[in-house]
Formats: sequence, structure tokens, C-alpha cells
Amino acid sequence: MFGKRIDRRTILRGTGAAMALPLLECMVSESRASGGRRADPPRLACIYVPGGIARPWWYPEDEGRSFTLSPSLEPLANHRDQFTLIRGLQHIAGEVGGHLHAQNWLTGHNVVTGSNTVSMDQVFAQHFGTTYCESLVLSFHQGVGDATASRNALGADIHALGNPAQALRQLLPPVDRSELSALRHRLQSRRTVVDGVHEQLRDFNRTLGRADRQRMDQFAESLHGLETRIGVREQSLATARPAVDENRFPNWMGGSVSGTVGRGEYGEHRSLVEHMDIMTDLMVLGFQSDTTRVSTYITGSEHGGGPLNEVYEFARSIGLTGITDGHKLWHSGSATRSRTATPSNDNCGVVLARRDRMLVEGLVRFMDKLRGIPSVEGTLLDHTQILLGGMQGGTHHASDGPTLVAGGKRLGWRHGQYKVYWSPAELRIGQQLVGSASPKPLSNLYLTILQQAGCPVESFKESTGPLSDLLV
Repeated sequence: MFGKRIDRRTILRGTGAAMALPLLECMVSESRASGGRRADPPRLACIYVPGGIARPWWYPEDEGRSFTLSPSLEPLANHRDQFTLIRGLQHIAGEVGGHLHAQNWLTGHNVVTGSNTVSMDQVFAQHFGTTYCESLVLSFHQGVGDATASRNALGADIHALGNPAQALRQLLPPVDRSELSALRHRLQSRRTVVDGVHEQLRDFNRTLGRADRQRMDQFAESLHGLETRIGVREQSLATARPAVDENRFPNWMGGSVSGTVGRGEYGEHRSLVEHMDIMTDLMVLGFQSDTTRVSTYITGSEHGGGPLNEVYEFARSIGLTGITDGHKLWHSGSATRSRTATPSNDNCGVVLARRDRMLVEGLVRFMDKLRGIPSVEGTLLDHTQILLGGMQGGTHHASDGPTLVAGGKRLGWRHGQYKVYWSPAELRIGQQLVGSASPKPLSNLYLTILQQAGCPVESFKESTGPLSDLLV
């Protein structure tokens, strides 16, 4: 290393505002849109299932292309050629336990051993996020931590929006003239700051060593991406805003991550059907208007919170009066080993299976909305990859969680099969490996999703290669 020593708190200033530099060697003592744009740009939707699933009702008893739909997946009967069910993929080095699964689902990073890293959806956004809303991050409650599955390039949590009205404001340019004027002023201020920083980069680089100049080149590239996004937002303000019934997206105010998770106007006691339909409507609106091309949605908390009133009503209808929170439901329901289990307060598999089926029904309605929107080639569903999944396989265990990919047929998926990569007898039980087979990393699926969209990436986390057997 050579060049002068620079304090880590150094910043570049542009017309009175400041921008922090990336971490450089000289600060420490020791050492986007796709390249070939499609007529129909790819989209990505990631939907997280908390607390595991009732596996006997979720997984079919036979595999391959002629598998029999399981009870939880029966709503997909008319969409067999539009989805692939997968079993036996998991994070390996990135496995976590407890209630942390949502925080590493899309990153494949062990958040217990260190800070998180970029999530798969944000890698997608880096290449296709030059839209008004770079990515739409939704949840059943506001916040970070287990409320969001999205982490930026620095591994920092991206704040999830649980208020549909607030999410709509992020997704679309404002209508009110005063709000438009204020937003234009903020965008112009950001552009001025970026321009001022660019002015100083050339002289600043002369003081740095080779490795630090490379980092600064990456920093300059990120500035260029920021300029591009600012330009896109400025252009969007001059175009017609799509007509939207804003009453469809209410101003739900709700709970926070800690304490009584999600309790409130849109919390645990609200309709799961209503909540999922509204959030997926936001996704459809963003994809159709091309104001965003990637969205994530956390449907509930690993701690048990979520809009579950229909699930609790079902539990009461079969005599399970003790099921009053999702946490007990997750623990007991995901441990059920047989479809013939007798419903009881200690065996909630039949109730959790009801929740699972309701999520699949919501997925089907989402797919139907996308399939009903014509595109240049096929429908919007043909250009949208949907990942429905979770990491909780049993009580606090990160194996045998649900994974389903739907849509994206124009992106090369060969749907209509149930693919088992690692049989249940060989799955991880606690920290003990049973059987001799080695699991495949879930990151292989994420790499496949990114590459099929056209992202120029060769790997993602612990991936060993794309899942070519799922492709045409």
C-alpha cells in the first residue's frame, strides 16, 4: 500500500452537502438494467412464508412430472404448467436457527456469525432497478430485522413497508402539485450533490494506492448508478401517472417488530386473504406500470405475528380453542409428521395446513392477475419469476422449508414438476446429518433465477452452479 493516510471519517462535499466514502485501505491500519434489454423486461417477486409449513400436507407423495398435487397445493391445479415445486435445497454454511430465518432467506448468510450481505432480490435490482421505484419491499408490518428479507449491497436492512398507502406513494409519482414540486427539488438537490462529488474524485484518486483506486472506481460507478436513478425519477415526474383507485390501498398503521408483533389495524387479527391480495395488487401495479421490476413481501413473523384471523377461526371451528397466536401454531404445526394426525392443542398440523393452503390460494390469485395482463410476448406472468419460500423446516430448524418457483416461462423455466434434490430421510435433523447424500445449496436456485433474468453473474453466495434440469 502507498499514498497518504486518510481518516476513515473523510467525506466529499458537494455544494454544502456531504457524501461518505467507502472503506479504503488507507483508512485502516491493516489490510445494472440488463446489458441486452428485452422488449419485456424481467420481473421478480419474492414471497416469504414464516414459521415453516405442515409438510405432510405440503409435499406430494410422488415426484417427477406426473406428481399428485398435495392438499396444500391443490389450488394450483389449473397452473401445473406454471410452477415447479422443489424439496431438498437449503443454506449450508449460511444456515441459522431460532427465529432468524427471514433475515438470511435471500442472502444465504449466517447472521449469527457476522453482519449480513446483499440479498438476491437486490442483486436483481442492481441490474433491472432503473425504474421510478428501484425495489418495492413489503411486509405485514413496518420495519427492519425480521420484517424485511431485503439487504442492500452493504448488507444493511432495507426498511419494509406494511402500510399499503405509504407503499403506493413510494411506488408511484405524487399527484399533488406541491408534492411534485417538493420531490423535484429533492431530486435536483441530490443531483447537485452528486455532481459536486464527481468534481473532487479525480484529484482525490491521485492520493490513493492501487487497491483504493479500484474501490473508488466502484464508488464512482455507484454514483453513476445513482445519477441514472435520479434521472429516471425526474423523467417519471413528467409522464402520466397510471390511474389508480387509491381507496384499494388503505392507510393501515400497525405494530412494530418488537413487542406485540403486528397487532393493530393491519396486524395479527386482520384477514390474511385481504392483506395478501392488497400487497400483491401493489406488486402487479408496479410490474404493469414498470415503476418497479422487483418486489419482496414478508407475509408474517417468525415470532408468530401476522394477519391470521381466518386461521384462528378455522382452529376454533374444529375445537382448537387454545390456538390464539401464530408462534404456538408454527412450533406445533411444523412438527406434525402425518396427515392422519388428530387435531389437538399439541398437534396443530391441520391448522397450519389451512394457513399454507390460504397462502397458495393467494399465490394463485397473484398469478391470475399477471396472466391476465398481455405483454409483447405472452403475458406479464411469462416474464415474472415468482419465488415462494421459507427457511423454517421444523421447530427452529433451517431444513426442509418450502420452495416453489412460478411464472417466468419466457425466461426459460420448464415447469410442471416436483423436484426432490435431497430426500426427507437424508435431511438435517437439528445439527445432525442423517444419511450420506450431500445437500444442494439454495443459492443454486438463486443463481438460476438471476441468470435466467439476464443478470451477468457467475455465482451467488455458496452456489455451485445453476439448476439446469429445471430449464428448457
